[in-house]
Amino acid sequence: MNFKDVQLVRHKVQHLLQTITFILELILALIVTAIIVMQGIHLIKLFVAHVFDPAVTVQYSDFLKEALDIIVGVEFLKMLCQHSMSSVIDVLLFVLARHLVVVESTMLESLLCIISVAILFAVRKFLMIRPLAQKGQKQESSNHH
Repeated sequence: MNFKDVQLVRHKVQHLLQTITFILELILALIVTAIIVMQGIHLIKLFVAHVFDPAVTVQYSDFLKEALDIIVGVEFLKMLCQHSMSSVIDVLLFVLARHLVVVESTMLESLLCIISVAILFAVRKFLMIRPLAQKGQKQESSNHH
């Protein structure tokens, strides 16, 4: 087996693995979508039951927890589909926000969450490359030449 044959086999194996991971991500995205839809239906039922039957007590924190779970699920689904750093940071921000709002935690845990949110915002503002902003700057500079 010569070098070209090894490279060809390597390329075929890489392509096969990429295809398998794509299919697995697609399956996971479909499962997450189904869970989000089921949670959404449950949340709507809770809301309707509470509105039309005041005897049904829905704890605000439970309702908020379920709504934030759905939001985190949607952001996770976007992350699976987009494969961008921005979507990863969005998921992390929503998870931290959910933790701050819903979970009873110590002052230290809350402080660490707040610091984490600040770090994520700083990363988004100062360290992430903005393709659209760069594209706009390139167009402006090319218009001036």
